[in-house]
Amino acid sequence: MLRSNVPVNRRGNPFSFRMVVVCFLALSVSLPMAFLSLAKVMLFVTALGYILGSATLRRTTTGFFPSRTVVVILATVALFSMALLWTQASSTEAATAFVKHAKVLEIVLILALVRTPREAATGLGFLLFGQAFAMFTSWLMAAGITLPWVLRAAGPAPIEIQYVPYADSYLDQSIMFVISGGIFWHLGQGYKKWRVGFSVLAAMLLVNVCFLMPGRTGYVIAIVAIVLATSLHPTTRNRRWARLAIPAALILVLALSSSQFYQRSALLIHEFSSAAALADTEKSTTFRLAAWYRSIQAIQDQPWIGFGTGGWPTAVRQVSQRDPQVEIGPVHGNNPHQQFLLLAVEFGLFGPVLLLALFWTILTDAAAFSVPLRHAIASVGCSLFVASLFNSALYDDLLGDYICVTLGLLLAMGLRQKSESPLQPATASAIY
Repeated sequence: MLRSNVPVNRRGNPFSFRMVVVCFLALSVSLPMAFLSLAKVMLFVTALGYILGSATLRRTTTGFFPSRTVVVILATVALFSMALLWTQASSTEAATAFVKHAKVLEIVLILALVRTPREAATGLGFLLFGQAFAMFTSWLMAAGITLPWVLRAAGPAPIEIQYVPYADSYLDQSIMFVISGGIFWHLGQGYKKWRVGFSVLAAMLLVNVCFLMPGRTGYVIAIVAIVLATSLHPTTRNRRWARLAIPAALILVLALSSSQFYQRSALLIHEFSSAAALADTEKSTTFRLAAWYRSIQAIQDQPWIGFGTGGWPTAVRQVSQRDPQVEIGPVHGNNPHQQFLLLAVEFGLFGPVLLLALFWTILTDAAAFSVPLRHAIASVGCSLFVASLFNSALYDDLLGDYICVTLGLLLAMGLRQKSESPLQPATASAIY
């Protein structure tokens, strides 16, 4: 990609319209879904306008820089588009699925609009502020305080969402809190004056997930995030005992003191032990086992090109001879809650290969960034990988958008810093 010949303001303009759009998007992932939907429309329209304007003026005012991640994302979206030609889904299912899959373009569009490290930091500040505000709101809700900015239907809330301010799913909110906590922790290590405050916020986010949120995937990702933080921290990275002792101590403390953690873990064991008949697909564990089993059968039927964009329900219908709403359940019947299997069913084996390539390019791009930034990106990448094993993390509307916006802003900060002060070449192993 070409660099601009036009003089660039190195401080950027965080109050330009394009940055208003980026900051609104960053904040909206912590707000009700209506705000996020509006912000995504604004992002695509604004980015398209800037890119077309740059092409018309024959200058790269959007400031793209070479990035392996961008290449893989564009190749992935091209696969999603081509799969529309052979999809076995209805036009409505295919169009809906394409929009949900193609949200990874948000990363590319953020890179197109964010021009300087200062602008990237501003957008990231809005994202982290929104998550911190949601976290403090959750704590106030747990204290029994009525909040005018939390709107709910009359009557007591279900136990799963009683401390979730805006997210439609406690699972999404718990994973978002863990990822945000990891970002606070790793970025705080690079700024002495912010270190204590960022570390406190990271701890509060993780404690909130472990004691107030019932998401079991969130617990797993929290443990992974703590293991990674321990491994990368200067005082413990060369002490192997700390990498094992700290997570083990955390699990023990949670099992003894967190009723949420104990109850959800016990429920997992019960559901798994009684799931052999693949009955009662309203239970999350049983649903996943049924969906994963049918997905593997579908992959065996169409291993190379898949069933096309949006074709997962069709695949289940063909291999089971039953409607997916009956086979899998009415609540979960549009994806298997496993990102790799979803891509393999719809796009053949090329789908998961491109997803793995995305993980790799994120790490290799980040290898040349500053230490706190590359550790933060590694934390997000590891969290995304674990979340993808138990959920369709990039396919889900809220969680997928949050991850894409987060990665877009972190990569934008690193690429812009690199363009201003080139670093020595590095490899992905440098992250660790």
